[in-house]
Amino acid sequence: MNNEVLIETNSHQTPITKEFKDSMTSEAYSDLVDFINTVPFVKALISPDRPRAKDLPKDKHGKLIVDFERPHILEDISYFTETRDNFKKHGRYTSARFSRDPRSEYRKFWDEEERRSLYGMVRESDGEWIPGYLYFYWNYGRIDLTVPVPGAERNPDGTVRTDREEHFPDIWEIDYFYYHYIDAGESAGKYGALLKCRGMGASFKSANMVIRNFFLIRKSKSYLFAYHDDYLYDDGIATKMMVNEGFMQKHTAFRKLKLKGTMDHLKSGYKNKRANNAEDGYLSEVMGVNTKNPNGARGKRGKLIVHEEAGSHRYLLDSWRIANKSLNDKGNVFGYQLAQGTGGDEQSDFRGLVSLYYRPRAYDVYAIPNVFDRNASHQMAGFFMGEYMNRPDSYNKNGVTDIIRNLKIIFEERVLWQIELDDPEEIAKKKAEAAITPLEAITSMEHSPFPKEILKDRIAHITSNYAEHSAKLKTVKFERTGEQVSFYHSPNLIQITEYPYLGKQQSRAGITISKMPDTHGNGNIPNFRYIIGVDTIDDDGGEGSMFSFIVMDLWKDEIVAWYLGRELIAEDNYEQLLCVALFYNATINYEKNLKGLYSYFKNSHALGYLADEPSVLADKGYTKGGQLVGNKSKGTRATKQVNAHGRRSQAGWLRKQHEYYTDKVGAETVDDIEWLRECNMWENMGNYDKVSAGNMLFIYREELKNLTGNTRFDKVTKADYLDDPFFGETKHGGLGLVEGIETTSNELNF
Repeated sequence: MNNEVLIETNSHQTPITKEFKDSMTSEAYSDLVDFINTVPFVKALISPDRPRAKDLPKDKHGKLIVDFERPHILEDISYFTETRDNFKKHGRYTSARFSRDPRSEYRKFWDEEERRSLYGMVRESDGEWIPGYLYFYWNYGRIDLTVPVPGAERNPDGTVRTDREEHFPDIWEIDYFYYHYIDAGESAGKYGALLKCRGMGASFKSANMVIRNFFLIRKSKSYLFAYHDDYLYDDGIATKMMVNEGFMQKHTAFRKLKLKGTMDHLKSGYKNKRANNAEDGYLSEVMGVNTKNPNGARGKRGKLIVHEEAGSHRYLLDSWRIANKSLNDKGNVFGYQLAQGTGGDEQSDFRGLVSLYYRPRAYDVYAIPNVFDRNASHQMAGFFMGEYMNRPDSYNKNGVTDIIRNLKIIFEERVLWQIELDDPEEIAKKKAEAAITPLEAITSMEHSPFPKEILKDRIAHITSNYAEHSAKLKTVKFERTGEQVSFYHSPNLIQITEYPYLGKQQSRAGITISKMPDTHGNGNIPNFRYIIGVDTIDDDGGEGSMFSFIVMDLWKDEIVAWYLGRELIAEDNYEQLLCVALFYNATINYEKNLKGLYSYFKNSHALGYLADEPSVLADKGYTKGGQLVGNKSKGTRATKQVNAHGRRSQAGWLRKQHEYYTDKVGAETVDDIEWLRECNMWENMGNYDKVSAGNMLFIYREELKNLTGNTRFDKVTKADYLDDPFFGETKHGGLGLVEGIETTSNELNF
């Protein structure tokens, strides 16, 4: 039967029936089902068991406790919008006559409105409540809404011609949860980070927040921070602020005299002629600040600081830290700062906003379970607004959204993009602008060669199956006695899996192994089966860029081990690398811009493990080539051209069909999630240690492919390698071949 329900949902959703399934392409339906089963927030929103306000536990004040993992259904929201509904009906907020008498109906009305706007409003019957910022936004906020042109009819694809008009905001449940996120953070002395798709009205919300403070908190200072003036002025947040300010001056009893009334500085008050024209009065302020120079954030001790378009702020973290020093005095938190940003901008630099969102506790951001990414609720994160929450005609009068209807439209659009567009980067950009997960929203499109859609899918797969994934990996450190190496595992060792990494325990990082080295015949490992790409360091101290390397099995063309971390003493990292080279009988290509690694290997009589400068780079005109001696003869100088070539090489391998595991592309064989994340986030101004190691690895891989003439490593038999004069050479100088590889009792069971 066509009306047969395939997946149970609540009554606010379009039923998922056989008829619904048949109305979609199989690919779009499959994507929809996978999405609702793997994104906890969406799964909770459509659940047939979604709770109501009366079902939730209450705090000591009788207010329900909002649960972001179990969002309840909003009901009878008109209880909280009676004030604005009265204005919409009569053109005024109250019919009471003006009076200064605190006992008058006029004063009672506006005193209550001030209280609600500052402290929120509670419905005693079921404990439902909204915070002050949300009350003020719903009842006094002004935004540009898209409204159909008179007489316009909606097209079969759902589009309709519209205009933009100034109105009160629509009631959206995502705004309800967002303002509760803000209120919970401010109450806890923490801050906020918002990732979002386009069209969520975040600038209007923030503009309304600073205006609330301007009119209702005496001597308050609020700041609008932005990297570009365009984000503040023209059609920016300061312009939206002034629209709100004008409406309040015209229609409310909160109107204020102004000392300054420009978009970059709004200040209430007056000149007191009896006090030599000294500034007097309410003295609340809102100021716009360009923070391209992060020092512009210094000394801004505000009630509220909004970092506008934070996803395009190259120095966001610097501004954030500087502002935090003004807001947080040894745990005594005075104000609140909020960073909000959108995906899909070619000029975006998401590193700062990604740090705030995905590593919230490191920056005093209020952390909630990451219910917005696929199967990532074990992680903590900021707040996210996805495209599935704000499409027109998809929510009822209480703001409850028909998620299924929206997802159908979204996934059918995406299938169409795949058919009509032949540019993967354009598709990725469109997805970032209409993101349905935070991972999609943080896509950087600045001339990246990496296959971001493939990478995001692999990252999501690993994250969704993290327990199973991590169980097949071991993180170890090595010890060496002469030519023998052994490794040990310790609970104190960590594997760095996040980018950017914000911890301070780099020295605890271990080497992660996914595949043990294969030995043949008499137990020896053939020369040049395993290779290593290294991004090295020189200085001691454990700070700055990290030491990183990636180990590849050329026979199977797969990554078998990796490391990202930094010991306090640089030579300790060199020693671990040497142990790994011994363990896998591997040859190392490294960035020779720094000299410390060469000297260590020379003093250890291990220069044979360092690769000669790849001739493939000279052939392409990237290096001079010729006869080189000493440290110049080893490794690869990481120039701009060389790095670009290395990125293209590793990006090509990640996206192409794998030569050994033929049912996968390269990225689908990778277990190193930190490398995948670096590739996904890469843009040309950042510091990406693992990508740099990948450059060295894939340049050397290309070198060996050219030397052997073999294009499919898996098809080359052991005999072919051992009989080839190139692979038969004894290359390991003073150390010789590794004839016995030992492990401790903590031996891996692969």
